[in-house]
Amino acid sequence: MDLKKAKQVFDTLVETLDERKWSYEAYPEELTVKTAVVGEDFPIGILFIVDPKRNCVTFRSNPITHFSSDQLSDAAFAACTANNELDFGQFSLDTKNGSLYYQYSDSYKGCEVSTEFFQSMICYAVDVVDNYNDRFVMLQMGNLSLKQFLELQEDA
Repeated sequence: MDLKKAKQVFDTLVETLDERKWSYEAYPEELTVKTAVVGEDFPIGILFIVDPKRNCVTFRSNPITHFSSDQLSDAAFAACTANNELDFGQFSLDTKNGSLYYQYSDSYKGCEVSTEFFQSMICYAVDVVDNYNDRFVMLQMGNLSLKQFLELQEDA
């Protein structure tokens, strides 16, 4: 475990957020940062985790929505279908509480992590969440059927 490297990565993340003039809550002892951004239609809560054991940094959105137990099959199928279109990260469904979130992890082992690394990660991840969150919310609310969700995927 390389705690020194993890702290350097954490400091670079904070520097990136400062450059972007984002407000955030940094927790250096836990190597985590909480922040948020306003997307086109929904605010996106974000948790960054620097993991010195795995040598990776993770972007994790707050839950996008929560599905009831009778919606889990459709939600899982929709998440898997959306994941097939992604270059990085994945939508994950917690089957215990029905929460759906997006997570993107990248290794920093053997790399010099720059603010450009985090800018790229943030832009990509926020764009993914912003592009899909309304579809998942509409599916959860019953305003979009699974078939319609899949048709939107085909059109994208």
